[in-house]
Amino acid sequence: MALDLDERLRQSNARFVASIQRILDRYNHPFEDDLLVSMETLTYDTPDGIKQWGQVSTKKINNWKKELFKWNRGSQRNAEISKEQTSDFEDEHPTVCQKGWEENSLLH
Repeated sequence: MALDLDERLRQSNARFVASIQRILDRYNHPFEDDLLVSMETLTYDTPDGIKQWGQVSTKKINNWKKELFKWNRGSQRNAEISKEQTSDFEDEHPTVCQKGWEENSLLH
């Protein structure tokens, strides 16, 4: 019984390690516009040279916030438009389905 449990724990651990490795293989690369911070030195490369992580000006932070806000507002507008279009489609679509269902039920 103890051997069976040990073997199952080893298999579970192997599956976990394999899953984590697949995740790392898939996502362990630079993404567009990412800051790649060196964990050893806590620095990152910029067009102006290497900078220390954590030394970001409040002006840059405010600019990032503005950009995120603009992007978020655009996404919300797109979601609202999409929702309206879906709602319009759903308002029209059930009558078509309902007619088809009624016709089919009369035939049977």
